[in-house]
Amino acid sequence: MTDVKYQGTTAAVQEKKLSSNKNKPQIYLELVESEHNIAKFWSIQVEGTCTIRRWGRLPSGNQAGWEKNLVSNYDSDQTAIKTAIIMIKRKLKKGYVKKSLPEVIQ
Repeated sequence: MTDVKYQGTTAAVQEKKLSSNKNKPQIYLELVESEHNIAKFWSIQVEGTCTIRRWGRLPSGNQAGWEKNLVSNYDSDQTAIKTAIIMIKRKLKKGYVKKSLPEVIQ
């Protein structure tokens, strides 16, 4: 596990095994504010020079959730990792909190 720290908040980057026995670091964050009808998630995974972002709305009540994905390519592994860390810090600053990966994503 790797920790990303931002203003006293720590989000652990979870690792999961691939069939090729490589670890893909992934972080999963949620932002839920009932009083403002906000229930959303965001996750990022770094694979070599790519980042894979997933985001969407969590299902709540009788509303269905939804999800979108975006793959971004970078010049190097280090650039992809640095960009992921910047994005994680932005989400933590907005109030997202680290959650366990849902079974659907694992």
